[in-house]
Amino acid sequence: MIIKLKDIIIDTYTNSSGYVLFTQIDNNFSKEEKIRISFKDTTPISSSFYNSSIGDLIEKYGYDEVKRKLKFEDLSKSQFQILQRFIENSRLYA
Repeated sequence: MIIKLKDIIIDTYTNSSGYVLFTQIDNNFSKEEKIRISFKDTTPISSSFYNSSIGDLIEKYGYDEVKRKLKFEDLSKSQFQILQRFIENSRLYA
């Protein structure tokens, strides 16, 4: 399954948009297929967005399960670095 952020949200800096992504992933998380998230044509991403999406998924399912199931695509170098740092920091608190 692939989720294209630009098709489901209007921005990548609010908690409410992060929650939309969380809901999309959560509704499909129990399936055994990996979930690919495309960041193509998105704006810079805030910590609020990550907290309400990826952070809440890690809290609900655990770091290892999220790491195993989610794949991220079409990130800029800076988006990748910020996401990687966010996920690694989340691991410390999961």
